[in-house]
Amino acid sequence: EDGLALKGWIDMTSGREAQARKSLKYFDEALKAYEGAAGTTNIEALFGKATYLQKHKKDYAAALELLNEGVVCASGFVPALLMKAETQLRLGDWDGALETGLQVSDIEAQCLQVIQTQVLHTLVRT
Repeated sequence: EDGLALKGWIDMTSGREAQARKSLKYFDEALKAYEGAAGTTNIEALFGKATYLQKHKKDYAAALELLNEGVVCASGFVPALLMKAETQLRLGDWDGALETGLQVSDIEAQCLQVIQTQVLHTLVRT
């Protein structure tokens, strides 16, 4: 499954649209091995698929759903939380992004992306 996820990431970042479209198939195959197993998933494939949905399909709601699943499985994984906060910002969920940022701050106090989100939230809300 890890090999499939890696192949998906390689194809997605190749710069060629035809290759990027194939990446979704690899991510789905890697995730299929974990279907029905509660609380476990292939994190690399899950975040790869979420990244694909964001960058190539602009489907932020579907990406957020995958990210929420990933955050449950890997609660202390800072990159996942940051990606979730960024997706929430794209969806206009300012309060959700701030809350997710605070979760990151509990893990990594001086995270620049969280500080930027907090400043942006303050500017937008005042």
